[in-house]
Amino acid sequence: MRDGPGRRLRLHTDWLDMVREDPHLPAEHLPEEWPAARAEALFRELARRFEPMANHIAEQILDRGELAGEQVG
Repeated sequence: MRDGPGRRLRLHTDWLDMVREDPHLPAEHLPEEWPAARAEALFRELARRFEPMANHIAEQILDRGELAGEQVG
């Protein structure tokens, strides 16, 4: 997936799927190697990295009024 909005959507969708499967136990009840903190840090880094391109492409599409390849309005 090469476009910013697509990457951003996929990242957020995957993150939400993972969060829904997390047991949400207090940290002291999880194994020491539990990846929640590392996973969240990676999610935030990728979201920050994808945001400028995703926003730029979305703004271009909205400025042209295009939706699904057709002119709107």
